[in-house]
Amino acid sequence: MTLYRPRVSNLLSGCLFGIWSWGCDPVPEVDSEREIPETNRAIAFRVNGHPIYREVFDYLFEQSIEQQVAMSRMSGSDVVDITLTEDQEKKLRTRIRDQLAKEELEFQMVIERGYSTPAEFTAEVQAEMRKLQPAMEQVIKNRLVDEMLETEFQTQVTEESLRSYYQSHLIQYQTDVVLLQQLTVSDGQLGMDIKQQVSDGASFTTMVQTHSIDRFQQQEGRPLGNEPVSFDTLSQVLPQKFVAALRERQTGEMIGPTMVEEDTFVLLYVESRESILPRFEDVASQVQNDAKTDFKAQFTKELWSDVVITDDGSTGIQQETQP
Repeated sequence: MTLYRPRVSNLLSGCLFGIWSWGCDPVPEVDSEREIPETNRAIAFRVNGHPIYREVFDYLFEQSIEQQVAMSRMSGSDVVDITLTEDQEKKLRTRIRDQLAKEELEFQMVIERGYSTPAEFTAEVQAEMRKLQPAMEQVIKNRLVDEMLETEFQTQVTEESLRSYYQSHLIQYQTDVVLLQQLTVSDGQLGMDIKQQVSDGASFTTMVQTHSIDRFQQQEGRPLGNEPVSFDTLSQVLPQKFVAALRERQTGEMIGPTMVEEDTFVLLYVESRESILPRFEDVASQVQNDAKTDFKAQFTKELWSDVVITDDGSTGIQQETQP
């Protein structure tokens, strides 16, 4: 079991799509080769023969510890360090190594497909490292990968392909909508009696007109009007406990009676529930974003199938991986 105390002050800095805020000591200036010479920087592991440097790996490990501390503080804890078991530490190191390996594989394709050259990449790294901090080559790699994937996607995507994607993923664009009725009483037992009567066949609308004490009685108990609404809309106007319960209810089912304040009990009735499918034109932007996400994920998956990670043990994992 190992105790870790973060040393970097910015506890909320972290990793999102491979972009980091770096804070390491300066390293020698790079030459005309793609990577900084091995004699100047310790190597953590290699991906298909290309080095990933120890300073990058160690920095991300520390950042991950900081994130855990930050999350603990946000939840009200005054923790200043984290204790990891041997298994937890190995899992964390493996996750960081695999993330760096994935990004290196993607960057190798940037070079192979001509989106950047070793000389251009090295020159940009030199310029950024003079202004900022070392290990900035990782940030630049990820930006170049994003630019390449965006270009590759845009050259392949057509309206026909997006419509085909939409047809293949209809279920994720379907929206459940419900039409609700609400009955409010001042007596919880009366609410239970009404619920039983409705379960036995009585009309909920009639019960609303007879017993409800709120203004929705005049609208046959429909607090949201006469048109079905989505659960996204319900989340904006009803407590989440109601929304969660309603997701489990079908037409003719009820939740409650629930006390919403002293001497006020609410019974909700699902008058109707159905799934609607929006037209492609109405969700075209979402379809394109989803298709782009899947395109990028598939791109990485195909690269990963041929990866060889050579780890000499300096990452704390001690294994060679060839999925």
